[in-house]
Amino acid sequence: MGYATKKIAKIIAVFLGLYAASLLYLNQIGVISMNYEKFVTMASTSATNLTDLFVLSIGGLPFAASFIGGFALGMKQG
Repeated sequence: MGYATKKIAKIIAVFLGLYAASLLYLNQIGVISMNYEKFVTMASTSATNLTDLFVLSIGGLPFAASFIGGFALGMKQG
């Protein structure tokens, strides 16, 4: 589970990075207008919500100890 999560997280991070870079590029060439403060606030809030969701989903599992051990091993191996 940890291995799969790490690989999926990497793919999502690449797509989000490309999306943010494309927005910044379009803003630079004048195609769009962007509010940087709102953009940073939204990104920070999204990261916090994602972390909270992850913590909540792991906290409810009855076999949390073995899951966390396997997850940590998968993260280390991936």
